[in-house]
Amino acid sequence: MVVHKVQCGECLATIARQYHFPWQTIYQAQENEAFRKKRPNPNVIYEGDEIVIPDKRLKEESAVTEKRHLYKLKSSVWMFRLEMRDETFKGLEGIPYELRIEGMDPIRKRTGKNGLIETRILAEASSGALLFQGEKFQLNFGGLDPVTRMSGVQQRLSNLGFKADPPGNGAAGSQTCKAIAAFQSTQKDLKPTGKIDSDTRKRLLEVHDNDKRVCDAEEPMTCTAGEAPAGDRGSPGPGGKSDLSYLDFGFEAIEDE
Repeated sequence: MVVHKVQCGECLATIARQYHFPWQTIYQAQENEAFRKKRPNPNVIYEGDEIVIPDKRLKEESAVTEKRHLYKLKSSVWMFRLEMRDETFKGLEGIPYELRIEGMDPIRKRTGKNGLIETRILAEASSGALLFQGEKFQLNFGGLDPVTRMSGVQQRLSNLGFKADPPGNGAAGSQTCKAIAAFQSTQKDLKPTGKIDSDTRKRLLEVHDNDKRVCDAEEPMTCTAGEAPAGDRGSPGPGGKSDLSYLDFGFEAIEDE
């Protein structure tokens, strides 16, 4: 049994491929019960997380001797999903795009319902680029931090068009406070306080990830520059544009049939 410590840029897809396991086998292992509670979404993990890699178990199959036999091995297919929306969160449907992913031919299609872009990707793919409406988006597969971390909150805000401070130092300045307030103002039942409370994190996860599996914050969620000044709640900034080199996107694993 091996304990794997997650490194920067890793995700469950790359870890499972490294140890030649289906990702479900690793994630559902009894030894990883605490990890599952901490990371209820297997596609969003964090640097420093510890994952137990179970021991391999031999499987016996009966077969007739002196004949050739064919065995089919199930594998996992990784789906990349992204929705392109305008400043009112309305999906940009029927818009042409070009998706470039390392190790794959360029994909040229049009966005689907709610601005959906969806494609199968290689488990080892770590980056790509999206050309959309004259903009170039840099994609970092598996680089999305949990919403329980300050960096995860900042990444989601910026991806949604509310430009927050760059993540990485564990702190949030006035720009993040303004971005939080701007996001809150778009939600009917949230007050634009500029503070990162549990309700705001929950809503941010729902809007960005289409996910409701939120956990308690792992670190203090405060803005070092204080609350956004009254009358200066901010508005959607140039988030999602080509100047945001830290755009991050999660992706979902499905079992191949």
